[in-house]
Amino acid sequence: MATNCFYISLIKRSWEDSQNYCKSLSSNLATITVNEYYSDYYSTSVYKVLEQAEQSGSYWIDTRLKDRSHVPQRKRCPFVQNKWTRYQYQTECTTSLPCVCEMAPIRYPDYH
Repeated sequence: MATNCFYISLIKRSWEDSQNYCKSLSSNLATITVNEYYSDYYSTSVYKVLEQAEQSGSYWIDTRLKDRSHVPQRKRCPFVQNKWTRYQYQTECTTSLPCVCEMAPIRYPDYH
């Protein structure tokens, strides 16, 4: 089973600029799937990557809701803290933070 690739950018940007930066690398902000009451953050690769980060701090991520009937508003955007990862937090989207980009592995077209 292939796992996704992650890149931690320490350059501080807004959430939208971080998402655009990740897209420029053919990736997206690292994603955590949540529902209204529960975040599956601990079982994600994002958690494992940030746990190893040398610089402590907050990092922009993205979230996907399991319940698609609720569309999140982007007045406040999600981030996590690598040294206090018990919760996912939200703050103003214009705040400047480093980010974590996530990219699906590239598959060789002729490889079976």
